[in-house]
Amino acid sequence: MSALALKDAQHLQNRVLVRRETVSPQTYTDSFHEIRRVFRAFFAPMEFVNVVLDSDPFRYVISTPSGEIELDDLSDGEKAVFTIAFDILRRDLRNSIILIDEPEMHLHPELAAKLADQLPTLRPGNQIWLATQCLEIVRRVKPECVYRLAKIGDGQTSQAKRVFSSADMRETLAQLVGNLGLVTLNKRIVFLEGSDRNIDRYILQTLYADRAEEVEFIPCASVKALTAISDRVMALLEEAAEFNFFYAIRDRDLMTDKEANELEERSAGRLFVWDAYHIENYLLEPGTLIEAARAVCGPKTKFDDADQIMQECKRIAETVVGKLLAWRLDLHFRTSGRRPASNVDPTRPVEHATQIAKEMAVSTGELATEIPTIAAATEDRLKQALRDGSWTRVFPGRWILRGLAGSVGVAYEVLRNAAVDKLSSPPVGIVRVMKQILPA
Repeated sequence: MSALALKDAQHLQNRVLVRRETVSPQTYTDSFHEIRRVFRAFFAPMEFVNVVLDSDPFRYVISTPSGEIELDDLSDGEKAVFTIAFDILRRDLRNSIILIDEPEMHLHPELAAKLADQLPTLRPGNQIWLATQCLEIVRRVKPECVYRLAKIGDGQTSQAKRVFSSADMRETLAQLVGNLGLVTLNKRIVFLEGSDRNIDRYILQTLYADRAEEVEFIPCASVKALTAISDRVMALLEEAAEFNFFYAIRDRDLMTDKEANELEERSAGRLFVWDAYHIENYLLEPGTLIEAARAVCGPKTKFDDADQIMQECKRIAETVVGKLLAWRLDLHFRTSGRRPASNVDPTRPVEHATQIAKEMAVSTGELATEIPTIAAATEDRLKQALRDGSWTRVFPGRWILRGLAGSVGVAYEVLRNAAVDKLSSPPVGIVRVMKQILPA
């Protein structure tokens, strides 16, 4: 920029001293006009003022609402953006292919978004390729312009595949991935139940730590949220078969084999159901639990062998039958769909409200007649599981493990983590699902 300033100064000197011209603001040659415009587009309300040549070193002056600063006072991200833009202007790049690697480094999301907006406007005819992991940049470009670099064949070759064929797909990813960014675009994305510190995520990340570069596990808060997310993703996946990196895994809860199989079949291989109530059920193995108890309690553990610790787990399962039955009935209330089909019609409020009330009364009566049947079937299933030994899969593993942690006098997370550490390999139930998501 100092060269531009010197060029302007020399040109002005030549016009005034040699040509004896009268120079006005209208006839003054200002090489910084376009630079000021671009600077304003990126950094308003800051303004690029000028280069001061009568100082050593030269000063690059920028005005701000709180006073003047110099170019070196900008943040690293701001300086990086200005350097990219200025280089395109200085080289006068037109009808060119421009490759920029990770332009979002050190950038605030808002500035990254401006970068995506402004780069195509700097010079006409340019094809700009940004290698980025920044969600804000990807959201600002046309859906058909987003590509994912993926391994193909023997894994030694990469191929660029279009990622978003619709704005809906792009917006879905933005909502689901959030601040994880688009680093997940090079991975398989697996949505899970639970909070951000979710147990499923911890266990899977631990068991598949050696595949961390291939898969990202993303918690989705609840069964309801996971189901809604998976339904939306599945619907979008129908638009383009290349979106083969979205998956979802949910707890089995009290679903039957038939219900779980039907749910998986409807998802066409994208939504999976554990074959146990919780992922923690896979930790309810005699050898795993006794080793974990000894690891956290040492010689103080109250259990002499694996049989004793499993007897304690079964005793805990027996104590939660009533709680589990109540949960099943509550789930039936929440998912029965017995609610008005629409709001009260304001053109006939009394008549319509009366009609809705009668319909709800009928539905409530039907709901009441279903409760004994559901309760009896659930209770029979739980008691049968206690008799035939399948309780380690049918009862909530998280509840049992928490109860066991209380029995040995340690925090639940401590016992759970110790049990995960004692697993010599991923349990069969987890392998069944993950081998369909991660190729061998």
